[in-house]
Amino acid sequence: MVSISAPTCGWHSTIITNNSFSQYRPCVWLSYNDFRKKKSDFVKDIVTSMLVQLLFLMVSTYGVYQIKPVWIAYNVDRFELILSTDLVNINIHNADKSFKSPSYFSPQYVGVEFSKDNEERNNNMFDEVLQGISIAQRPERDIYLFSK
Repeated sequence: MVSISAPTCGWHSTIITNNSFSQYRPCVWLSYNDFRKKKSDFVKDIVTSMLVQLLFLMVSTYGVYQIKPVWIAYNVDRFELILSTDLVNINIHNADKSFKSPSYFSPQYVGVEFSKDNEERNNNMFDEVLQGISIAQRPERDIYLFSK
């Protein structure tokens, strides 16, 4: 059996030797070793670490924003959970102004109103069957489920 031993240098090697955890000697030596870095190197390392963490925070916040539910839409006989990535903003200018921008904090309860125009109703039906776009994903078809 080959044993790996860390170089002995300073007071921490005597603490490790006298300790019962001598099998962890190389790992502990690396964590307690003082490489005598300059202060500018230390500041550079801290700033780099903070920038990387800030980048990961921004990416994860964007991911949470993308996956959050925007509406709970009552469509005929069921409720559909509509995510912000599922919205179809083709005719957003025809929507009520409260449905043009999604809520940031909690999903809104909305109802779905079918079009009174037969041609538009047929287009919506074909979009749902052929492309998988539900009528609840269209903000221009939403109405208030509860009165405000």
